[in-house]
Amino acid sequence: MNKLIQNSCLQVGILFCFLASTVLAEQNQVLHSQSVVPVDRWQISVSVGIGKKSNPLFDGDDLPLLIIPSVYYYGERFYFDNGDIGYSFYEDNHFSLTAVARLNEEYAHFIDGHPANFLVATTVGVSVAPETEVPLDAVPAVPSTGDGMTDDGGDPQPSQPQQPSFGPDQREVKFHRQNLADKKWSVDAGLQFYYFVNQQNRLRLRYLTDVSSVHSGSNVNIEYSYLWQQNNWAVRNSIGADWLSSEVSQYYYGIGQRDTQQQQYWYHPSASWLPYLRINPNYKINDAWKAVFLLEYQSLSKALKNSPVVEDNARTTLFFGVNYAF
Repeated sequence: MNKLIQNSCLQVGILFCFLASTVLAEQNQVLHSQSVVPVDRWQISVSVGIGKKSNPLFDGDDLPLLIIPSVYYYGERFYFDNGDIGYSFYEDNHFSLTAVARLNEEYAHFIDGHPANFLVATTVGVSVAPETEVPLDAVPAVPSTGDGMTDDGGDPQPSQPQQPSFGPDQREVKFHRQNLADKKWSVDAGLQFYYFVNQQNRLRLRYLTDVSSVHSGSNVNIEYSYLWQQNNWAVRNSIGADWLSSEVSQYYYGIGQRDTQQQQYWYHPSASWLPYLRINPNYKINDAWKAVFLLEYQSLSKALKNSPVVEDNARTTLFFGVNYAF
């Protein structure tokens, strides 16, 4: 219950800050042009402070954010953006179209060393019922190959989303990530489109699909962001949503034959929409130093909340500190 109250308060606080800073931005008559990233030059900075990135998995540990590096490079066509690798096909004052590849970030909840857990952009511009853990003997004794097949030639788990086969009394059963079949690194690639309304407003649409043949799923991101600048302040507010295909939802948050032989615990989530809000104010101290703050809240879909793998209703990132640009 306390966690539910905390999440509700956090949602209200984020929405208030988002609306307040947006209204302030529209009332302001002095707008500065958006910073331009230098071409053919690596941009490296480090943020030092205090924060955390939540892990919504059952018994998942939140990751402390104390030192956060950021690495960028933009050439005439090629770019590296904090873990994203891309190639620009077209760009003008209002539109850009790029090919982009990145590691799937859902895997970050299963391995602490995922780049998404420490390459976090901090600068502008860029149920309440008791839960019971499933015992170890619920995990299949037959080793999984990680591709949906068992080593003894068993049938692959269904690729199409299905309704959960367990009843309400079994929803309290939770699976620890260590008791699940091993997940694999996956690489997503696709197209990213930007529409620049003006120097402050931009809309992003990105479609990626698994090119590593791990889960064969796809994901979509749509985001609108507004940049407000005055004097030494720069605040970027963003609102958006991630869409995960049923294949992605199943691979990371489903329960199937490769996880347990007990069919009453199998769970096959459907495709999911995950809306989010992000607030990212910066204050320029001098040419090298900035004070930075980041707050992001993303709500999980009902299909993911009901998963035996998931404990929380949302995932959050919070950080406050200073940033030094080399």
